[in-house]
Amino acid sequence: MHEGIIKGDSLKTGIRLENCMYFPSYLLEMPLSMTARIAYVLILNRTLHSEKRRKNANGELYCSFPTKELAELLDRGKTATRDAIDNLCFYGLIRKGIYEYNFEGIYYPLIPSFTLHRLDLDQTAGFVTIKERREED
Repeated sequence: MHEGIIKGDSLKTGIRLENCMYFPSYLLEMPLSMTARIAYVLILNRTLHSEKRRKNANGELYCSFPTKELAELLDRGKTATRDAIDNLCFYGLIRKGIYEYNFEGIYYPLIPSFTLHRLDLDQTAGFVTIKERREED
């Protein structure tokens, strides 16, 4: 049997995976580059789980993610990273925020409110912003 470089344990019932990122299945159904998909996952997870997330006056969650930092995590250049962000904006998966103090990288991740396999991608409606859950929800 071939031994891998990294040794690990088998998955078992009840194991809690730490430091894992949420990868929504609807990303696989959209015509996005892998760079755009991973950029979305990084932005979404930072918004949901990071200390760097913020909330606007409407309760919508967003995060700050400088292009340079995002490019380093993606192992891509700034141009390829900006192209991925533009692609995510085009498909309605993120909305760019207003830059504060010439700070680039304010993103509002958007979540499709429909099942994508039932959608013709030429349609434009159906995306919702992420809001913080209230205690009574």
